Amino acid sequence: MLSNNLNKNRKVIIFENEQKEIKKAFNKVRKEFEEHLDAINENTSEIQSNYELLLKLEARVDKIESSITEINRFIQQFKSQNIYFLDDQEANSFTIMPLTEEEKRVFKTLYELEAEGVKIAYDNIAEQLGISTSLAREYLASMIEKGVPVIKSYMNQRVFLSLEPKFKDLQTKKNIIRI
Repeated sequence: MLSNNLNKNRKVIIFENEQKEIKKAFNKVRKEFEEHLDAINENTSEIQSNYELLLKLEARVDKIESSITEINRFIQQFKSQNIYFLDDQEANSFTIMPLTEEEKRVFKTLYELEAEGVKIAYDNIAEQLGISTSLAREYLASMIEKGVPVIKSYMNQRVFLSLEPKFKDLQTKKNIIRI
């Protein structure tokens, strides 16, 4: 019986030791899980912060896109009125299709009237050349289509014409129109 009790006590001690080992293993696993959970929570916070930052960036990109659309509309409005904005590179690379003799005369008149400081309208050109205003308008439209940068400005419902200044300077220096 003593040996039976001894065996029972041994089994109880072994069982208690195994329980302690199992508790240690579970505690170790729990600690690892808690560390992983903390890491996951940190990553979740970082992901949330990044998401919020992306939303702010997206809003800014939308504003920029809207501004670009508005600028393009503004530029198209000027293009439809044959008003040009040129940078230095464009000013040095005008591509002008050859003008007819009549168009050259209109160009020369526009150039000379502008040099005199006159505010030039279609009727000024027509009067100088002895042609109708509608014909002067047609010649200028044709010149614009051929690449001559004529600027139109409007004052009191009247159209005034001038040459793009950089182009005018180049014409003076290089005779682009070949007059």
